[in-house]
Amino acid sequence: MVFNPKLQDIFLLRPKTIPNFGIRIRSLREDLEIEPYQIENIRLSRILIRDMMEPTVLYGLRAGKKSDVCPSAFQSRFHIIQNKYDDHQFIYTDGSKEGDRVGCTVVCGR
Repeated sequence: MVFNPKLQDIFLLRPKTIPNFGIRIRSLREDLEIEPYQIENIRLSRILIRDMMEPTVLYGLRAGKKSDVCPSAFQSRFHIIQNKYDDHQFIYTDGSKEGDRVGCTVVCGR
């Protein structure tokens, strides 16, 4: 919906309207040669923030750099935590930086 071409037409008819995100980043997206189909659609939660429980964040796997930890030891610690909290919703995050470029992802579920 962010990159819906109909929204561009609506915005042009109402120039005092604040353009949506897709319109605001259009020139940047085109400069980077990113097509709208390459961007994942998201669904926003219908749960209001005031109704959400405060999350519990576990930093047990954060000790030291991932590259300094033996992969099997890292996986073992991860599975211990995962099994201990099997009734919870897991949110996995990852990020990387190379020079002045950054990327990140967030995945919910198992």
